[in-house]
Amino acid sequence: MGYIELKKELATGNRAIDLHHKHLVETFNSLLGTFRRGHSRAEIQAALDKLVDYATYHFNAEELWFTDLRFPEAAEHATEHQEFISRLSEIQKDFVENRPGLSLSLLTFLSRWLKTHLHGSDLKVAKFARQHPVNSKAA
Repeated sequence: MGYIELKKELATGNRAIDLHHKHLVETFNSLLGTFRRGHSRAEIQAALDKLVDYATYHFNAEELWFTDLRFPEAAEHATEHQEFISRLSEIQKDFVENRPGLSLSLLTFLSRWLKTHLHGSDLKVAKFARQHPVNSKAA
């Protein structure tokens, strides 16, 4: 599994959200790099905590944008966010409790989810925002 690359075609058109996506991808890539380089449990824990915290912050901001847009699929999109945060929190809890540790398969799951979400759900919102500019506010 490689690092996630955020390509220009994934831009939503909302500068704040696009910067969030960049930071979210960088945060995930940092966790992946920390894991791959065999850093200490404490360093991996710190990188995992940072990802959980930033993903939560970003999803909240993105959901406020949906409200401003009056995006009709906001509830479904928010559910995707909640499911991701729940899974990520389970991974975090398991890691803290020394259950079978963070593995490449879990990181692959997170990577796939982020890529699929950015390429699918988030681009749907971007398309809606472009088609309904009167609903858009600067975020």
